[in-house]
Amino acid sequence: MKILTNVQTDELDSRMKNALNKAVRVVRDKAMLVGFAESCTGGLLSSLMTKQSGISDIFWGSVVSYANESKSVFLGVQESVFKTFGAVSSECAKQMAEGLAAQIKKTTSKDVVTVAVTGIAGPTGGTTLKPVGTVFIAVAGTKIATQIFHHEFVNITKDKELTREEIQYAAAAAALDHLSENLK
Repeated sequence: MKILTNVQTDELDSRMKNALNKAVRVVRDKAMLVGFAESCTGGLLSSLMTKQSGISDIFWGSVVSYANESKSVFLGVQESVFKTFGAVSSECAKQMAEGLAAQIKKTTSKDVVTVAVTGIAGPTGGTTLKPVGTVFIAVAGTKIATQIFHHEFVNITKDKELTREEIQYAAAAAALDHLSENLK
């Protein structure tokens, strides 16, 4: 199901801080390790996480897999997914999150949760079926069923198009929100 998400650009910073604090608290409370598989956010989630003091107790790391080849090599996304559904798809996000969870689990006895983000941040690359602002987020882990979220980030007031950075921030905040929601 697609979630039409109105981005209030003047509230992005406070929304991000709240989402980050909540996600860190929930992951710590569950004594889990978290990792990110990032495409359109380009390492933003990892950057935000590492600004937190003492985060190494819960943050495993991030794979920034922008090219399809890196999604395949490092995260195990099957070539057939790209051919059939594309890199911006629920199927790709699912395989990214599950592939990273499997890799992290090899390194730890802790429970693992991962978040994958793939989408079209623009300003180019959008199509009629997948316009700029289309983002798929998957949350996977050792103790939770994989959940996939399809967002279309827009500025409902239509006074201006969202910038690439605004879409990336909105996607990162949504990813952190979904992480928290799925661990409750």
